[in-house]
Amino acid sequence: MQVSVKLGGHGPIQPTHPHHFGFINLTDKQRVEWNSRTVSTFHALLVGLFCLYILFFDDPVNEDPVWGDPTLVKTNVAITTGYLISDLLLIFYYWNAIGDKFFVVHHLAALYAYYYVLGEGMLPYFANFRLLAEFSTPCVNQRWFFEVLGYPRSSPPNMANGVAMAVMFFLVRIAVIPVYYGRMYTVYGTEAFYLVPWGGRVAWIGSSASVGRARSTIMAEVCAFSNMSVDFSRNATESPEACKAEVQGNIPHWLQGTLLRNGPGIFSLGETSYEHWFDGMALMTSFSFKDGEVTHRSRFLRSDTYKANMSANRIVVSEMGTMAYPDPRKNFIFKAITFLNHTVPDFTDNGASNFIKYGNEYFATSETNYIRKIDPVTLETQDKVDYLKYLPVNLASSHPHYDNEGNTYNMGTCIAEKGKTKYVVFKVPAHPDKDAVKKAEVVCTVPCRSLLTPSYYHSFGMTENYFIFIEQPFKLDILKMATAYMRGVNWASCLKFCPDENTLIHLIDRKTGKEIETKYYTGTMVVYHHVNAFEEDGHVVFDVIAYKDNSLYNMFYLSKLKQNPGFQDDAYVKPNYKRFVLPVKSDKDVAIGEDMVSLKYTTASAVKEKDGKLMCQAEVLCEGFELPRINYNNNGKNLRYVYGSIVDDSAVSKRIGKFDTETKTMVYWSEDNSFPSEPVFIPRPNGESEDDGVVLVSVTNYEPGHSCFLAVLDGITLKEVARANVKGQLYRDVHGFYIPKTD
Repeated sequence: MQVSVKLGGHGPIQPTHPHHFGFINLTDKQRVEWNSRTVSTFHALLVGLFCLYILFFDDPVNEDPVWGDPTLVKTNVAITTGYLISDLLLIFYYWNAIGDKFFVVHHLAALYAYYYVLGEGMLPYFANFRLLAEFSTPCVNQRWFFEVLGYPRSSPPNMANGVAMAVMFFLVRIAVIPVYYGRMYTVYGTEAFYLVPWGGRVAWIGSSASVGRARSTIMAEVCAFSNMSVDFSRNATESPEACKAEVQGNIPHWLQGTLLRNGPGIFSLGETSYEHWFDGMALMTSFSFKDGEVTHRSRFLRSDTYKANMSANRIVVSEMGTMAYPDPRKNFIFKAITFLNHTVPDFTDNGASNFIKYGNEYFATSETNYIRKIDPVTLETQDKVDYLKYLPVNLASSHPHYDNEGNTYNMGTCIAEKGKTKYVVFKVPAHPDKDAVKKAEVVCTVPCRSLLTPSYYHSFGMTENYFIFIEQPFKLDILKMATAYMRGVNWASCLKFCPDENTLIHLIDRKTGKEIETKYYTGTMVVYHHVNAFEEDGHVVFDVIAYKDNSLYNMFYLSKLKQNPGFQDDAYVKPNYKRFVLPVKSDKDVAIGEDMVSLKYTTASAVKEKDGKLMCQAEVLCEGFELPRINYNNNGKNLRYVYGSIVDDSAVSKRIGKFDTETKTMVYWSEDNSFPSEPVFIPRPNGESEDDGVVLVSVTNYEPGHSCFLAVLDGITLKEVARANVKGQLYRDVHGFYIPKTD
C-alpha cells in the first residue's frame, strides 16, 4: 500500500493520519480489492433486504418451504448468482491480487445449490434464508477499508465497526440458526422432501452444513479483529540449507548481493524462558540475489551463550532483561561460583542486534564487548572476538559508521578504568585480510559526566569532519549492575532515566580527536537511532529519532506482549523525528539569548545562555517514525529521503514509510495482516537520483495459508516491484545489513 501524506512545514506538527487520503493513493492490488469489496457491500445490502421482505411477506414460500412459488426467491437468488459469477471472474483475472481457494470453492458450491432453485424451482425458503448472512458482510468489508486507509485498530470508527460486526454476526449467523434448522426438521422425511431429487438433497444438506463452516470463518474474522494473536515469544526454527524462493514480479537485474538480517529467535529452553524479547538467542537470516532469483536460509548463531544454554537445556547465561540463576538441583559450590561470576559480570556473546563489517570480515553483534565472526554466505558461526583484548571498551554500539575508504568507526564505553569512565571512539582500518579488529585504534575519548553512571546509547553520528555523541539522561548504574544478581533483578533494572537532567551533545573533531569547546545542551530525551548528519555553512546538522522517556524498552517484555497481542498500549509514547543544528562558529561576539542558527530552511535553534552554553531546540520533522535507513552513499550529506518503520500507534510496526525531509511528506507501504521489518535501501549502481534503487523489506505473515516474503519496493514510489515468497516462516527481527556482490 502507498499513501502520500503532507506532514507539515517547519516546527512542531500535528499528527496527520493517512486516512485523510483515499482510493487514489492505493496500490493496484488494493484498488482491485477495494472495488471488489464495494460491490460486495452493495450486493449484501440489496439481497439482504430482499431476503427480509420474502421472509415476512411471501406467504407461498413460508407455507411450503420446499415447493412454494419461487418467483421472488428466484429474483433474489439470480442477483446473487450474477454477483458470484462476476466475483469468480474477477478472482481468476486478478488471482495474484485477490486469489483465494476457499472463496472459489465456496462460490462454486453455492452456484451448484442455486441451480436447483433457478432451474427446478425447489427449496426456495432455504435458499433465501441463507442470504440473511449477507448482512454481516458490510462490516467485514468496512474493517478492511479502515485498515488500508491507516486507521489504528483502537480508533473510534474502527472500534464502532467492530462492535457492529460482532452484533450483526450474532443476529444473522447465530441467533437465526434454530429457526433455519427447525424448518429443516419439519420437512425432513415428508412427501415434499422425497420429491426432491438426490442432487437437490445433496445441495440442500451440503449448503446447510456449510452455514456452520461459514459462521466459524466469520467468527475467526471477528476474533482476529479484536485480538490479533501473534506470539512473538514462539521459538523459531532454522533452515540452514539454501532454498530457492518463489519470485513474483521482476527482481532488478543489477541487484546482486546478499541481505543479512538478525534478531532474537529462541525464547525458551526447558523450564526456563527469557523475560524480554531482545534477550532471545540470535537467529540470522539471509536473502541472496543472483540473476533475478532469490535464495533464502537461516541459522542460529552458535555463540558460547547458545552452546551453554542448549547443553544445559535451560537459560544459564544472563541477558540484559533476564537474569539466569543456577539449576536449583545443583550443589552449593556450583551456586557459589555462579554468584561470583555475576558479581563482576562477563557479558553474553549473543549477537542478536545487527551485523558489522570490520575489514573484509562480518560479525554478529549486540552491545557487549563480544562479537562473533560469521560466514555471510553459509551463516556459519566462526571466531569469538573480545573488544577488551584490543580496546578499552566494555560496551559497544551496534551501529558503526563507514567512510569512503572502507574504514569502520564505532563507539564503546570504558567503565572505571584507572578510576575513570569514558566514551571511546575507535577506528578499524579497511582491507586487512583477516583479524581486522586486532588493528583497531582509539580515535578519541570523551569523559563521562558521572563515574558510575555512564549514559546508555545505541548509535552516534558522523560527518566529514565531526563525530556527534549524545550523552543522554538514560544511564547505566554500575553499582546496581554489580549487585543485581544478589538482589534478584535483571541488568535492565539498573538502567535509570533522569527526567530532570538535560541532554549533553558532544561534537568531536575527527582530525584532532578533541571535543569542540562550545558546550551544546538540549532538553530531556532518549535516543536510540541517529538518522544522518551533515555540515552546512558553519553548522553541523543532525537528525535523530527521539523519545521523551525510556518507556519503549519496557514495552518489549514478553509478559507485556502476551497481555497485549494487539500491540496497543496506553503507555506508548510515539517518537519524534528531530533535527538539531549546532553552530560551529565562534560565539564571542554573540549576545546572551541570541539564536546562533542562521540556516533559513529549519526552525531549529541554538541560543546562547549566560554560562556560554548553547541550549539547542530541535525542529520536529515528523512523528511516529523509527528504524531509519538512508542511501548510505549519501551519509554525511544533506540528503532528502529517509526510509523507516511507522510506529504512530504502536511500538510494533505494521507498515513502512518513505519520508521526504524537504516537502515533509510521507509515502506508505503495507501488507494486510503482516509485520514488515526495518526497510533497507539499496542504491542502483550509477543511479540518477538519491532514491534511485530498491527497498528490501522482510515481511512476516502469521495468517494461516499465507506465505512470508521479502518485498522488493521501488525506492522512488515505494510500490512493490517484486516479492520472493519463502517456503518456511520468517520471524520478527531487528536490523539488516546488505553485502553487494563484488567481482
